[in-house]
Amino acid sequence: MVILAYPISGSTPYQTWAAGPFANAFTDTDPTHDPDGDGLSNFQEFAFGLDPTTGLSVNPIIAPLDKSSHTFSYTRYAASGLTYTVWASTDLQGWAQVLPADMTVNVGIADSKGVSAVEVTLMNPPAGDKLFVRVRAE
Repeated sequence: MVILAYPISGSTPYQTWAAGPFANAFTDTDPTHDPDGDGLSNFQEFAFGLDPTTGLSVNPIIAPLDKSSHTFSYTRYAASGLTYTVWASTDLQGWAQVLPADMTVNVGIADSKGVSAVEVTLMNPPAGDKLFVRVRAE
């Protein structure tokens, strides 16, 4: 699950991204719109380094949460200027932010489109039979 705030004003990293590698095919750059019809707003695609010109680019998760290692990986736009936080739940009802001291985060080098892979390992996951994680970008 992705939760976002929309801090768009002046010349921003969002505008730089919108004018980047997708510019020729990316005509509706309103951050709240979803011109490719994939269910994600342009801003969500920006935050997580997805392609706003194709409905096939819908998931920033590149490795799902591993039950034994408590590790997962996702993508993000490296120069977004956003703050990314990880949240955990055992029931999808109550969510708690995972504190930096309770996880390791390894950010990879950005590729040619400015997208980095991020690997997160939860050091002290909540107890329970089930564990869910989400990343918030603000």
